[in-house]
Amino acid sequence: MIAHLKGIVVSQKEDTLILDVNGVGYKITCTRHMMENASAGTLAFVLTETIVREDGWFLYGFAEEGERETFRLLTSVQGIGPKVALTILSTLGVKRFYEALLYQEPAVLCQVEGVGPKLARRLINELKDKYAPPTLASASEARFPTEHPIVQDVLSALLHLGYKRAEAFEIVHQISTEIPQAPFDEMFRESLRRLSPETSPNA
Repeated sequence: MIAHLKGIVVSQKEDTLILDVNGVGYKITCTRHMMENASAGTLAFVLTETIVREDGWFLYGFAEEGERETFRLLTSVQGIGPKVALTILSTLGVKRFYEALLYQEPAVLCQVEGVGPKLARRLINELKDKYAPPTLASASEARFPTEHPIVQDVLSALLHLGYKRAEAFEIVHQISTEIPQAPFDEMFRESLRRLSPETSPNA
Protein backbone atom coordinates (compact mmCIF):
# COMPACT_ATOMS: atom_id res chain seq x y z
CA MET A 1 0.00 0.00 0.00
CA ILE A 2 1.27 3.46 -0.92
CA ALA A 3 1.11 5.75 2.12
CA HIS A 4 2.38 8.94 0.48
CA LEU A 5 4.05 10.27 -2.63
CA LYS A 6 6.45 13.15 -3.17
CA GLY A 7 7.14 14.44 -6.64
CA ILE A 8 6.60 17.09 -9.30
CA VAL A 9 3.07 17.96 -10.34
CA VAL A 10 2.91 17.38 -14.08
CA SER A 11 -0.70 18.39 -14.64
CA GLN A 12 -3.99 19.13 -12.88
CA LYS A 13 -7.53 18.69 -14.11
CA GLU A 14 -10.63 19.11 -11.95
CA ASP A 15 -10.00 16.73 -9.02
CA THR A 16 -7.10 14.79 -10.53
CA LEU A 17 -3.38 15.43 -10.68
CA ILE A 18 -0.51 13.59 -12.29
CA LEU A 19 2.52 13.38 -10.01
CA ASP A 20 5.94 12.49 -11.39
CA VAL A 21 7.91 10.47 -8.84
CA ASN A 22 11.36 9.54 -10.15
CA GLY A 23 10.08 9.27 -13.70
CA VAL A 24 6.87 7.39 -12.86
CA GLY A 25 3.61 9.27 -13.31
CA TYR A 26 0.94 8.61 -10.68
CA LYS A 27 -2.66 9.58 -11.32
CA ILE A 28 -4.24 10.69 -8.03
CA THR A 29 -7.81 11.80 -7.39
CA CYS A 30 -7.59 14.47 -4.69
CA THR A 31 -9.65 16.55 -2.31
CA ARG A 32 -10.18 20.21 -3.12
CA HIS A 33 -7.81 21.14 -0.30
CA MET A 34 -5.05 19.04 -1.85
CA MET A 35 -5.66 20.49 -5.31
CA GLU A 36 -5.45 24.01 -3.92
CA ASN A 37 -2.04 23.19 -2.43
CA ALA A 38 -0.54 21.82 -5.63
CA SER A 39 0.26 23.51 -8.92
CA ALA A 40 1.89 22.31 -12.14
CA GLY A 41 5.68 22.33 -12.04
CA THR A 42 5.96 22.42 -8.25
CA LEU A 43 7.04 19.80 -5.73
CA ALA A 44 4.10 18.26 -3.87
CA PHE A 45 3.74 15.88 -0.95
CA VAL A 46 0.51 13.87 -1.11
CA LEU A 47 -0.88 11.54 1.55
CA THR A 48 -2.53 8.68 -0.30
CA GLU A 49 -5.06 5.90 0.11
CA THR A 50 -5.05 2.95 -2.26
CA ILE A 51 -8.37 1.38 -3.27
CA VAL A 52 -8.22 -1.94 -5.12
CA ARG A 53 -11.23 -2.97 -7.20
CA GLU A 54 -11.90 -5.50 -9.90
CA ASP A 55 -11.33 -2.88 -12.57
CA GLY A 56 -8.01 -1.62 -11.22
CA TRP A 57 -6.00 0.16 -8.53
CA PHE A 58 -6.95 3.74 -7.65
CA LEU A 59 -5.07 6.37 -5.67
CA TYR A 60 -6.78 9.08 -3.64
CA GLY A 61 -4.83 12.04 -2.31
CA PHE A 62 -5.10 14.26 0.76
CA ALA A 63 -3.39 17.35 2.09
CA GLU A 64 -3.48 16.28 5.75
CA GLU A 65 -3.97 13.22 7.91
CA GLY A 66 -7.40 14.35 9.12
CA GLU A 67 -8.71 14.19 5.56
CA ARG A 68 -7.38 10.69 5.00
CA GLU A 69 -8.73 9.37 8.30
CA THR A 70 -12.15 10.88 7.54
CA PHE A 71 -12.08 9.35 4.05
CA ARG A 72 -11.46 5.93 5.62
CA LEU A 73 -14.28 6.48 8.09
CA LEU A 74 -16.68 7.54 5.35
CA THR A 75 -15.92 4.60 3.09
CA SER A 76 -16.66 2.22 5.97
CA VAL A 77 -20.35 3.16 5.66
CA GLN A 78 -22.51 1.13 3.31
CA GLY A 79 -23.42 3.18 0.25
CA ILE A 80 -20.43 5.52 0.52
CA GLY A 81 -17.83 4.88 -2.15
CA PRO A 82 -14.57 6.76 -2.69
CA LYS A 83 -16.17 9.26 -5.07
CA VAL A 84 -18.90 10.31 -2.63
CA ALA A 85 -16.44 10.35 0.30
CA LEU A 86 -14.12 12.65 -1.63
CA THR A 87 -17.04 14.90 -2.62
CA ILE A 88 -18.10 15.20 1.03
CA LEU A 89 -14.58 16.21 2.04
CA SER A 90 -14.23 18.68 -0.82
CA THR A 91 -17.65 20.25 -0.21
CA LEU A 92 -17.74 20.46 3.58
CA GLY A 93 -14.17 19.98 4.77
CA VAL A 94 -13.27 17.84 7.77
CA LYS A 95 -14.31 20.24 10.53
CA ARG A 96 -17.76 21.02 9.11
CA PHE A 97 -18.39 17.34 8.41
CA TYR A 98 -17.74 16.40 12.04
CA GLU A 99 -19.90 19.27 13.23
CA ALA A 100 -22.75 17.95 11.07
CA LEU A 101 -22.35 14.57 12.75
CA LEU A 102 -22.04 16.02 16.23
CA TYR A 103 -25.12 18.24 15.94
CA GLN A 104 -27.01 15.70 13.83
CA GLU A 105 -27.61 18.01 10.87
CA PRO A 106 -28.67 15.90 7.87
CA ALA A 107 -29.52 19.06 5.91
CA VAL A 108 -25.83 20.01 5.94
CA LEU A 109 -24.82 16.62 4.56
CA CYS A 110 -27.53 16.87 1.90
CA GLN A 111 -25.72 19.90 0.47
CA VAL A 112 -23.23 17.40 -0.95
CA GLU A 113 -23.93 16.10 -4.44
CA GLY A 114 -24.88 12.43 -4.23
CA VAL A 115 -26.04 12.55 -0.61
CA GLY A 116 -29.79 12.36 -0.05
CA PRO A 117 -31.78 12.42 3.21
CA LYS A 118 -31.66 8.64 3.70
CA LEU A 119 -27.89 8.45 3.23
CA ALA A 120 -27.34 11.55 5.38
CA ARG A 121 -29.26 9.98 8.25
CA ARG A 122 -27.30 6.73 7.88
CA LEU A 123 -24.02 8.65 8.06
CA ILE A 124 -25.11 10.38 11.25
CA ASN A 125 -26.43 7.22 12.89
CA GLU A 126 -23.32 5.18 12.11
CA LEU A 127 -20.59 7.78 12.62
CA LYS A 128 -21.78 10.31 15.20
CA ASP A 129 -20.14 8.53 18.13
CA LYS A 130 -17.01 7.36 16.36
CA TYR A 131 -13.60 8.76 17.16
CA ALA A 132 -12.52 11.85 15.22
CA PRO A 133 -8.94 11.97 13.87
CA PRO A 134 -6.52 13.12 16.60
CA THR A 135 -5.10 15.82 14.34
CA LEU A 136 -8.40 17.68 14.44
CA ALA A 137 -9.57 20.14 17.01
CA SER A 138 -12.83 18.55 18.08
CA ALA A 139 -16.04 19.99 16.74
CA SER A 140 -17.13 20.75 20.27
CA GLU A 141 -14.01 22.82 20.91
CA ALA A 142 -14.67 24.74 17.71
CA ARG A 143 -18.12 25.88 18.82
CA PHE A 144 -18.24 25.60 22.60
CA PRO A 145 -16.21 27.29 25.36
CA THR A 146 -14.99 23.95 26.73
CA GLU A 147 -11.61 25.19 27.85
CA HIS A 148 -12.95 25.68 31.39
CA PRO A 149 -12.52 22.48 33.44
CA ILE A 150 -16.01 22.79 34.97
CA VAL A 151 -17.60 22.77 31.53
CA GLN A 152 -15.55 19.71 30.60
CA ASP A 153 -16.58 17.96 33.81
CA VAL A 154 -20.27 18.64 33.25
CA LEU A 155 -20.09 17.39 29.67
CA SER A 156 -18.31 14.24 30.79
CA ALA A 157 -20.87 13.60 33.53
CA LEU A 158 -23.81 13.99 31.14
CA LEU A 159 -22.30 11.74 28.51
CA HIS A 160 -21.49 9.17 31.21
CA LEU A 161 -25.17 9.17 32.19
CA GLY A 162 -26.04 8.31 28.61
CA TYR A 163 -27.44 11.58 27.31
CA LYS A 164 -27.08 12.13 23.60
CA ARG A 165 -23.90 13.94 22.70
CA ALA A 166 -25.46 16.71 20.59
CA GLU A 167 -28.13 17.66 23.15
CA ALA A 168 -25.65 17.65 26.00
CA PHE A 169 -23.22 19.98 24.21
CA GLU A 170 -26.02 22.33 23.21
CA ILE A 171 -27.46 22.61 26.72
CA VAL A 172 -24.09 23.09 28.43
CA HIS A 173 -23.20 25.74 25.87
CA GLN A 174 -26.43 27.62 26.65
CA ILE A 175 -25.85 27.47 30.40
CA SER A 176 -22.16 28.40 30.25
CA THR A 177 -23.11 31.43 28.14
CA GLU A 178 -25.93 32.52 30.47
CA ILE A 179 -24.06 31.76 33.73
CA PRO A 180 -20.35 31.79 32.85
CA GLN A 181 -19.18 31.52 36.49
CA ALA A 182 -21.58 28.77 37.54
CA PRO A 183 -20.01 26.09 39.78
CA PHE A 184 -20.17 22.44 38.78
CA ASP A 185 -23.19 21.54 40.95
CA GLU A 186 -25.30 24.39 39.63
CA MET A 187 -24.38 23.81 35.99
CA PHE A 188 -24.93 20.07 36.28
CA ARG A 189 -28.34 20.42 37.98
CA GLU A 190 -29.47 22.99 35.43
CA SER A 191 -28.29 20.78 32.59
CA LEU A 192 -30.31 17.85 33.93
CA ARG A 193 -33.37 20.07 34.39
CA ARG A 194 -33.23 21.27 30.80
CA LEU A 195 -32.47 17.89 29.34
CA SER A 196 -35.03 15.88 31.28
CA PRO A 197 -38.23 17.20 29.64
CA GLU A 198 -36.80 16.61 26.16
CA THR A 199 -34.38 13.71 26.37
CA SER A 200 -34.11 10.66 28.54
CA PRO A 201 -30.73 8.99 28.85
CA ASN A 202 -29.77 6.48 26.19
CA ALA A 203 -26.90 4.04 26.37
